Amino acid sequence: METYPSRRSLNRRLVRLSRLAAAGCRLAWLAGPAMLAAYCFLLPEAAARHPWLAHVPDLPAALGPAAAACLLAGLLVATGPLLWGMTQLEALFRGYGAGEVLTVQAASRFNRFALALLAGVPAGPLGSAVATGALSLAGHAGAPFLAVSVGSDQFWLLILGSVLLLIARVMLDAAMLAADDAQIV
Repeated sequence: METYPSRRSLNRRLVRLSRLAAAGCRLAWLAGPAMLAAYCFLLPEAAARHPWLAHVPDLPAALGPAAAACLLAGLLVATGPLLWGMTQLEALFRGYGAGEVLTVQAASRFNRFALALLAGVPAGPLGSAVATGALSLAGHAGAPFLAVSVGSDQFWLLILGSVLLLIARVMLDAAMLAADDAQIV
C-alpha cells in the first residue's frame, strides 16, 4: 500500500518550491539583459565571433563599443519575448505560492508564457537582422549588409510553444468550467 505525503506537507512544499521558482524567474529576467550587455562589452573578442556576425565583411577581431551596442540591440530584440515570458512565469509561481493553483488566472499566465515562446520564433531572425543591419548602418560592414539567422532553436521554440499553448488552453477551459461549477453549487 502506498503512502502519500500529508496535505499540509504538500502545501508547504508547494509554497516553498513556488517561491524558489518565482525567485529564479525574476533573477533570469533581471540578470538576462545585464549578462547580454556584459557579453557584448566585456568580452569583445567572443562577441565578434557570435554566429550572427559570421558573414559580416570586414568585422574587426574585437568589437568596439558601437559594434557591441549593435549586437546588444539585436540580442535584446531576440530575447525580449522570452524575458517577458519569464515575468509571466514569475507571476504564475507567485500565484501558486499564494494558493492560486487551478485557477483561470494561473492558466492565463501559463497561456501567456506559451505565447511568449511562440513570439520568440520570429524574434531570433529579427534580432539577427537588427544586429547586422545596425552594424551596416554604423559603417562596420563596409558595404550595406543584412543577414537573417534562422536555426534549429526557432523550430524547437515553435514545437515547445505550441505544445505548452495547447496545455494552457486545456487548463484554461478546465479552470473556467470549475469556476462555473463552483458558482452553481
